[in-house]
Amino acid sequence: MVQDYFDKVADQWDKMCCHDINNIRNLLRIADINEGCSVLDVGCGTGVLEKYILEFSPKRVKAIDMSSQMIDIARDKYEDKNVDFECIDFFSMDEKKGLFDRIVIYNSFPHFEDYESVIDKCHYLLKPMGRVLVAHDCSREEVNNLHKDIELKPVNDLPPAKSLISIFSPVFLVDSAVDDDNIYCVSGVKVG
Repeated sequence: MVQDYFDKVADQWDKMCCHDINNIRNLLRIADINEGCSVLDVGCGTGVLEKYILEFSPKRVKAIDMSSQMIDIARDKYEDKNVDFECIDFFSMDEKKGLFDRIVIYNSFPHFEDYESVIDKCHYLLKPMGRVLVAHDCSREEVNNLHKDIELKPVNDLPPAKSLISIFSPVFLVDSAVDDDNIYCVSGVKVG
């Protein structure tokens, strides 16, 4: 189970993972986070993104993860009152419709079973003209190969960006998609 795996490796996670800071900042620029935004970080893990999200001066950041151990580590890292960490499953969130300006799903998308349901939930949670970003700070090939080499088996491989665009398209106007040797991202603005 995904939650059990991440609980087990939480205390070593920040040593196990290497994140490209320049790629992270570039991805967050694509997310168009700005002063006054409310941001939801889905699958936040140990809070890798929060330091960089806060550079954009959002009004509020809600960071969620299914792993209680990951959330505990994230909470220990940040005392910023604008960041709220919660151990909860994304689909169990009972937030009001249209609560967030931005949703970022960084390095966690392959761990969801049903991509269409994820995108639908994002659409529900975003305000009109809100933006969702699905991103990895490395290539799709690297992500999929990494998951083959660890005991955790995500339900899905990270799909080609073209495939994800087709899932986004009914409810998001996709204006950014990169699937190259350095990064993977698909981002769009809520329509309807």
